[in-house]
Amino acid sequence: MLLFVCQGNLCRSPMAEFLARSTAGGTVVSAGTHAVAGRTMHPHAMSALAEEGIDASSFRSRTLDSSLAAAATLTLTATREQRAACTRLAPRQLGRVFTLRQFARLLDATGLRGLTDVDSVLAAVTAVRGNIQPVPTSHDEIADPVHGTLDDMRACMRLTRRSLRSVLAVVKLP
Repeated sequence: MLLFVCQGNLCRSPMAEFLARSTAGGTVVSAGTHAVAGRTMHPHAMSALAEEGIDASSFRSRTLDSSLAAAATLTLTATREQRAACTRLAPRQLGRVFTLRQFARLLDATGLRGLTDVDSVLAAVTAVRGNIQPVPTSHDEIADPVHGTLDDMRACMRLTRRSLRSVLAVVKLP
């Protein structure tokens, strides 16, 4: 299972979930570290996805818990803080949790091409991780557009899609 995590599970992680599912299929879910379960997606996020032909009206938010965090084959978060929250909930998942932008950046450095199973991708990412120059936090994170405009949400979705392209071109989803 591919798990996307943000704070409220209203914008960033559900957009990533629906974009990934529409592109690659597989088992893809999302959750929020501080989500209230059962809420609909943010209206701007639903509008941005609808502009891409993706219907997210069935979406309901969920709260990240230890069982969900532990069950994920790969977890991709919006921020480093959320990455840390995931590993606190499921410490054994440490090597399977990244921010989305961080994972895309590391994946690009591996040189992998073509669909590859998650464990092989993780091994390649681990091998290059220590050899890459650190980047500022802002380069690995996706800012929360929850209080922004529809254009802010579209920009968030473009950034998410750009990172997802790298991931979905290589990672064979379970």
